[in-house]
Amino acid sequence: SSKELTTLAVFKDSPFGLSQPGVSGVKNGYGYVAWADYSSQYPDNLNFSTISIRSIPYNAQLSEDYHVDMYVHDPVINDRAIAWSDGDEGRGSSLYLSLDRQMPKRMSENVSYYGLGKDFLAWCEDGAVFAYFYDTDKKLRLSRPSELAMLTEVADNGVLWFDITDERRLRDILKFSILHEGDD
Repeated sequence: SSKELTTLAVFKDSPFGLSQPGVSGVKNGYGYVAWADYSSQYPDNLNFSTISIRSIPYNAQLSEDYHVDMYVHDPVINDRAIAWSDGDEGRGSSLYLSLDRQMPKRMSENVSYYGLGKDFLAWCEDGAVFAYFYDTDKKLRLSRPSELAMLTEVADNGVLWFDITDERRLRDILKFSILHEGDD
């Protein structure tokens, strides 16, 4: 309400300082910000992380620390889901999804970018864009099989990516898909 800036976390010589925070949209008057940090139980072990989740405006009852038995990078959040990778972008990084703060599910590997929509998780894996509707357990490929894609943004019902198939293209090719649960 005071419009002042607030420091949420301070990192010093920490790999978590390279991890982007995730921000959700507003629902019932609250938005959320999530970031990766050391585990308070195992502060010297990167195989255990905490995803710190704080409501905006701050409400202690709506804020929490979600403990994960792995390294966490670039967590994203919405009102039901948290997603993150277990390494830096690209080869060897696996993507995880937790619904309603339950046990996470490994969704994919070799993931370069990802984001949460209203009721789905979208990601780029080995140059292909996918979406997973978590309420129906349905996975879709959004980019064409012959297309090399680079995911750029995920929000509400939209997914945007660049078609980077032709290395000698004269213009950028930006594609999008509007998703609704039940789409094929």
